[in-house]
Parts: sequence; C-alpha cells; structure tokens
Amino acid sequence: MANDITGRVWVLDTASTSVNVFDLPVNIVSMAWHPNAVDNDLVVQDGRGKPIWTIRATIAAPNHESVGIEKWDNSEPRMPFFGFRLHTMDGGTLYVTTG
Repeated sequence: MANDITGRVWVLDTASTSVNVFDLPVNIVSMAWHPNAVDNDLVVQDGRGKPIWTIRATIAAPNHESVGIEKWDNSEPRMPFFGFRLHTMDGGTLYVTTG
C-alpha cells in the first residue's frame, strides 16, 4: 500500500525522513496510529522538520484492535501546520483527519 491523502482522512503507511507527505499548509484535527507491534516508533513533523507528535507503542494493534490505538488530538485545529512529514513509522497505519 502507499500513502493516500485523498479526502479528509489520510491513510499513511510509508514514512520518509526527507520527503513530505504534503507540502502546503494543512489543518490537522486528529491522528490515530494503529501500530503493528510493541515498541514501534512514530515521529510526525511539519514540512520544516518541527516535531508534532513523537510516540512509542506500548501495545500492538496489528488488526486494528481498539485497545492498542494511539491517539493525538489537536488543541488548536484551526491553526495550520506548514506541510506534513511522516518521518518515522516502524510499522502500522496512521490515520490523519484534516479540517
């Protein structure tokens, strides 16, 4: 599978330390990560490399078990991020809700 940024909910499974998923300003409402295994790492940055969310999975959710899903909610969803980069994702799928 490849990253899909069509629609309001992006489905991301491919990380890159140097290539942005999206290069324009974007409002991010929330993110939900379904990690494949315990100790998977996730690093999300804006398009300039500024950290947005960094987390390590404590429970796996390989088949989308709700108990293992890690969630991030934006306290200011109307303030745009300047680009979006999925810098690191050891495994799983990241769902990004844009606004």
